[in-house]
Amino acid sequence: MNIKDQLLRGGHFKVGNGQATRFWKDKWVTSRPLSEQFPNLFNIVRNKSALVAYVFSDTNLNLSFRRTIMGNKLVEWHNMLNLLSEVTLSLSRDKFVWDGQRNGIFSVQSMYHLLMNIPNNERNKKLWKLKLPLKIKVFLWNLCRGAILTKDNLAKRRWNGSLTCSFCNRNESIHHLFFDCYMAKSIWRVIYFALKLEMPVSINHIIGSWGTNRGPGYKKVLLSRIAALFWAIWLSRNEVAFNQKPIPSIVQVIFRCTHWLRFWRLLQKEESQQQILIASQVLEVVAMEVFANHGWRSNSRIEAQCACTSNR
Repeated sequence: MNIKDQLLRGGHFKVGNGQATRFWKDKWVTSRPLSEQFPNLFNIVRNKSALVAYVFSDTNLNLSFRRTIMGNKLVEWHNMLNLLSEVTLSLSRDKFVWDGQRNGIFSVQSMYHLLMNIPNNERNKKLWKLKLPLKIKVFLWNLCRGAILTKDNLAKRRWNGSLTCSFCNRNESIHHLFFDCYMAKSIWRVIYFALKLEMPVSINHIIGSWGTNRGPGYKKVLLSRIAALFWAIWLSRNEVAFNQKPIPSIVQVIFRCTHWLRFWRLLQKEESQQQILIASQVLEVVAMEVFANHGWRSNSRIEAQCACTSNR
């Protein structure tokens, strides 16, 4: 679930002309989306993102299904028609009302409380206190919950695509992508050479005890660095998996990571900004030196993979 969907689930729409409200996915008739109330219909409807205005643009509901409506689907159909029988559109615009505030207006603080889920969860508190963009905090939160859409998680949602990692030939999972893949292992090796940090064993290890021996202030900066690393790996993976981009070199992913580090460091305290800038420069220098010493070219994924495999 992306940041937009997280936001929309925290409120509902007061429908006017229906041009900004999704018929199936948004909350507008009741406190639940129609996709959840009538899942059998939603599974076979052709246009799952149709707007309310489009559905009500004809005398009959403008809905097309892939199969004949019968059995349980027919029961759901009649129940939905009954629910929608009194819906009328107007000329006014749709209005989004935020449920987290009495005045219906969105605030970051109320979004925080919505996403926290478990108020006293120390791990979540650590994440939400990081000085990072909200989008990245949500990404990390979903990562810790095992909820980002790696291919194994997509398969659980009846996705029929390949389960193979976008960078190698093994099956993709969260742990594989960020720890076991040759891409991740090579990057962690560079981090060890540059920052003298041992490779963590899991996401929970990173959020928990990993790096705490260097002090609490260092831990916060460290988590920001790892957020940039994971975000760089995730964006690179998505470009290969869904946009048919070529597999990037390890150097390219590291430089993408340091780009985000430099960009986000302005959110940190002044003393932390300098630490992050130095760490970014060291990572870039060490990456180029290590790959040069091992005969790895910055534009060659195959050589990097072979060198990584031979050193295991």
